[in-house]
Amino acid sequence: MAERFAAVECLNTQEDFWARGFSGRGAGARNATDHPRPAVLDDRGDGAHFQLDAEVTQSLRRLCAQHGVTMHTLMMAAFSVLLARYTGQQDVVIGNARGRTPPTPRSRASSGMFVNTLPIRTAPTDGRTFLDFMSDMKERLLAAFDHQEYPLDLLVERLKLRRDPSRTTLDDVCLVLQDAEAWHHGGGRSEGGGGLSNFLTPAKVRPAAGDRRASRRFSI
Repeated sequence: MAERFAAVECLNTQEDFWARGFSGRGAGARNATDHPRPAVLDDRGDGAHFQLDAEVTQSLRRLCAQHGVTMHTLMMAAFSVLLARYTGQQDVVIGNARGRTPPTPRSRASSGMFVNTLPIRTAPTDGRTFLDFMSDMKERLLAAFDHQEYPLDLLVERLKLRRDPSRTTLDDVCLVLQDAEAWHHGGGRSEGGGGLSNFLTPAKVRPAAGDRRASRRFSI
């Protein structure tokens, strides 16, 4: 009974965290496309691939080290600014697929993989410098990971968000960093995350032989 009560209290606290973070959330960032979106979200799309040279990659790593963030945080901040420029919106949400620990000992005894997609809400064009925004992004990621056990389908119901079959409800895009360093940051809490994504519009970044490759998959 005590275990069940503690689990309920934990979920209530986490629900309040997400509800506060998404209060007043509007339609969200809507990417401009050359063609109308399909009536129902599907996996048809195309990809764009590009590669950063070793010098740029090393500069990014030095920037991360100087400011105590992971590459994942840096990429999240840069991607958020890019989306704000493209969409002309200051309210940007980017999904992060995150492996999670089940909230109770009973569920932890279950076999299988537990993954939650965490929507990270940011305001990248509010007059701050990029370094200040990157520092804020780190804190937002850490806070989100501390509250990752909450099922976000319940958040959609609580906020009474209108479901649109042509897109995901809380966000349109996600970023996946496929990099082992994201799992080990300073020996403690990490705001970086590899993982899996169930989004149809992920931006993927992964290292290769001293440089950094990126790909952008999008749904027409």
